[in-house]
Amino acid sequence: MAAIVDNMIRTTRAAAALVAEEDARKAKEAAVLPIEIFVAGMTGDSKVVFDWLDRGGDVNAGEEVTQATLLMAAAVTGAALLLEVLIAKGSNIDSRDVHGQTALIFAALYGHAAILRQLAAAGAALHLVCHAGLTAEQHATRAGHWEFVRELRALERAQARRLD
Repeated sequence: MAAIVDNMIRTTRAAAALVAEEDARKAKEAAVLPIEIFVAGMTGDSKVVFDWLDRGGDVNAGEEVTQATLLMAAAVTGAALLLEVLIAKGSNIDSRDVHGQTALIFAALYGHAAILRQLAAAGAALHLVCHAGLTAEQHATRAGHWEFVRELRALERAQARRLD
């Protein structure tokens, strides 16, 4: 009798492990941003992105290879409306790609000061460091995006005053 009970317990545990593994696989697949949606975000085709989100697409999904998100795509292209909608839909403001870069760092790389203001207003961390050891300010400085650097420094000063 004990052998039967032990066998049932092992079978139940094995079945539960298989179910958990399948659930994890489905969750991972659900969090993958289809490349065509990522490309739509990068090329400014907001309608395609909005339709995908309306059909249940995950606002925080990352592109399969780099884990870049739609928020990052909006930051790269300077798409303020897309960024606004993504933030309103709960996009993780400080999510990182495989290089540790955030939407704020991408805005810095491309010199989008208006995107910086939107991200900062939504609570983006201004001092995060990517895997190369650089902050958004350092990326913007290297790229010669001086308006971005001035705006970021002004936001940092304002933030410091609020903390005092």
